[in-house]
Amino acid sequence: MARKYISSSLNNGFDTDKVVNTCADKISTEFKHKKQAQDLSTTQVFYNEIAPHYNLRKPKGSKPTMVYFVCCINKKQVRISTGFKVYPKHWGKDKAIISNRQSIIDNKNNSLLNDKINAMNERFNEYKLYLCDERIEHSNQTFKNFMNNTKENNTDLIKHIKNAICKDDKADNTKENYLRFVSRFEDFLKTKETYVLNTALMNEFQQWCIDNMKTQNGSKVSPDTINNTVKKLMTILKNYGVMYGFIDKTTLDNILIKPLQVKKTDDEIALRGDEVTQIHRFKCDNKKDEEIKDLFVLECLTGQRISDIDKVANNIETKNGRTYINLVQEKTTEKIEVDIIFQIALDIIKKYNYKLPTYDRYTYNKRIKEICKDAGIKGTEITTKQEAGSGTVKKIEKERYECVSSHTGRRTFITLLSLMGYNYNDIARYSGHKTLETLRQYDKSKVGTKFKMMYEDTKKNHPELLPQLINTKVCKNQEIIKTNSNTDIKVSNKHNYEFLFKNVDVYKSLFITNSINDEIQYNNEVYTLKQICNYLQTEIGKKDRYSLIKQILKESCNIPFISYEVFIKEIYDISLMEYTTCNHNEQITVDVDGNTVELDEIMSIEEIQEIYKERYIKYRCAELGINIEEIKKYLNKHIY
Repeated sequence: MARKYISSSLNNGFDTDKVVNTCADKISTEFKHKKQAQDLSTTQVFYNEIAPHYNLRKPKGSKPTMVYFVCCINKKQVRISTGFKVYPKHWGKDKAIISNRQSIIDNKNNSLLNDKINAMNERFNEYKLYLCDERIEHSNQTFKNFMNNTKENNTDLIKHIKNAICKDDKADNTKENYLRFVSRFEDFLKTKETYVLNTALMNEFQQWCIDNMKTQNGSKVSPDTINNTVKKLMTILKNYGVMYGFIDKTTLDNILIKPLQVKKTDDEIALRGDEVTQIHRFKCDNKKDEEIKDLFVLECLTGQRISDIDKVANNIETKNGRTYINLVQEKTTEKIEVDIIFQIALDIIKKYNYKLPTYDRYTYNKRIKEICKDAGIKGTEITTKQEAGSGTVKKIEKERYECVSSHTGRRTFITLLSLMGYNYNDIARYSGHKTLETLRQYDKSKVGTKFKMMYEDTKKNHPELLPQLINTKVCKNQEIIKTNSNTDIKVSNKHNYEFLFKNVDVYKSLFITNSINDEIQYNNEVYTLKQICNYLQTEIGKKDRYSLIKQILKESCNIPFISYEVFIKEIYDISLMEYTTCNHNEQITVDVDGNTVELDEIMSIEEIQEIYKERYIKYRCAELGINIEEIKKYLNKHIY
């Protein structure tokens, strides 16, 4: 059964509450019984002479002012608010001015007002026909009731809003969420014969949500969920109901809902770095779970929301050996242009040939818990729960894998970068957070010492279990790098050279973590890249460089999922890619029909570079005491 919606816009000049409270019954009575005026049969009424016009509330002002529909009935003026404003200087005769001399936004606002005026004029013409057909008394009350009970609202407000959402160009996930909120409101309205959209109705809806919304296990939802439901619905009604003329703007402006009181808790978890690696290495037994697992790991290592994760691979840019993400976040429209810093993230993107699968949030959240359970994520968490309508907060013990959801990945990324020494400003560039206060709430490493101590222990004793940076082995603070020669090299944390290498990726890879000999002195004015290059050719510089390279290669060989191609590229990149520093200045010659010919005479530069690269890799590995063929066999044996 269709429900009657009676608009309750705030109209200066008459008692809105009185109108809306009597509107449904009065209109119903008039429609059913065709109430007639006492002397209607003997009274002349010239309906065509009844004409409306529009007045401004403050016609001489300089700020936007409300526009009113005005009509004279029985020698009395009746005003009804259009719900829209206009600059007095933009007002013409009963309509707003549209002009190329005005800004785009002014013309847009004026167009919305004109659309409303046209709708009210059309409704007024229907009113005159209604008077003739139904032979109803032409009175102030009849007029107000009819004009407020608009044609659109007499049909189905919910239907119109749903159609408007479906036609919107927003992402499918967003539209599904919007429709879910509207459907919940529709279920509530089914309990009412007629309704007036006002504060009282929305308070009733809030209470209905408290009584009827349940979690998957049948318990009441939290106050946060209720508040979010009401808030989202109001936003949807404003964006679609008002925009398309289904609801008067002033109707929503005057609805004030007191949110439910929420007792703040911090129950959301972040995974440890070794747990992320553990999940990544786990092999699911079906394609669907494998894809969801990969998307979740990608969340953990890029920091993007589930609504954005499928866009990570849409616009990938590779430059100077680095891979960059370019996307606009769906929730905040924040533009993100950052590099992919974890090798696993890049491997996953390549695995799907830069076209990531997509899953709805419900399926994703349901399966990722089971995947984490099967992958061996263990431990328990003490969580708290406050049910809507209750001030009591209950403590609940849950398995750690049960606490994992789509947003866990985002918290994991932020926490992991914080543990690695990134400051919040840098992390925000990756996550897209607009305020550092919000970002801090995601950082679980700041809660006590457990997270930090476990990370430091893993980093010291099992660094291969932590997600590795692309072409970089992070060495923060004062650490000892173990080399094959049993010589310990102390790494200083006194200086920050990052700004010197931001445009030279291979140098940045080696020195961004301050892993450079103490003899290099920091001087912001005179210390140049050329001096660094010169330093690297000294015996001390080579010692620093070769020791780091050796350590990186050694650790790479302990990672069973690294491919041989990635390993070769790593050797090539971290070794500075400078042929001249590796005694490869000689020209390569070949025998052609008995004649000695230099290679550049018969091959392209690209082909020669590949040959140089192969020779260079073998030379570098031999210099470091690494058997490249043994590594190749090892990696081919362990790669899955």
